[in-house]
Amino acid sequence: MTSAQFAVAAARADAAQTRDRLYQREYGKKWRATPEGRRAEGDKRRLAKYGLTPAMFDKMVLEAAGYCPICGQQDDDSKAGELVIDHHHASSAVRGLVCQTCNRLLPYIETYNYTEERFRAAAAYLKALTPQTGPQSFRPDGLPSSKFTILGGSNLV
Repeated sequence: MTSAQFAVAAARADAAQTRDRLYQREYGKKWRATPEGRRAEGDKRRLAKYGLTPAMFDKMVLEAAGYCPICGQQDDDSKAGELVIDHHHASSAVRGLVCQTCNRLLPYIETYNYTEERFRAAAAYLKALTPQTGPQSFRPDGLPSSKFTILGGSNLV
């Protein structure tokens, strides 16, 4: 092969490689625009963020058995019911999978050092002061009225 033939072959190979890279880039853009692509890209970023391999994550999923270990919510595809990675905010150590709701609650528990007694007191407070709901009432202009029950039992409209 002469140097001229080699140069032509190399130029063709470079052009083919460039064309392949451009095709892959465009295909990747289109795929990431789909719901499956967005989810896969997000999963990949999350695993990298917490230093998890796909095998480690799969093991966590099996251990969770499809349920939040805190509230027992079953894992589903809705945003609120999806199990997410829980980590300790100070050390970034991964603890496991929990539902979105519990995952949002955990930082408050960690930050303010809530104890079991405080949770029992909060639960008793909510139970005692949660008003009984009845039929929806409406204002004269046709909009729903909001009634707030206060400790003394009077209603505000």
